[in-house]
Amino acid sequence: MKQSEAFELGKILKPDGFDGSVLVALDVDSPEKYSALTSVWIGKDSPETELNVQKIEIHKNRSATI
Repeated sequence: MKQSEAFELGKILKPDGFDGSVLVALDVDSPEKYSALTSVWIGKDSPETELNVQKIEIHKNRSATI
């Protein structure tokens, strides 16, 4: 995905575990659509840094571990 195509998927809530994973509160209608993400852009006010996704686990409460 190009930086210009980025949109807000959710907000990072906290670190999760010791492998660099984070818990994310998803702000989307269908979280299941994003279970095959390969990369995400992160940034406070705009997308600044692209990170590769090794694994994503969608939770029932509209959150995900990435």
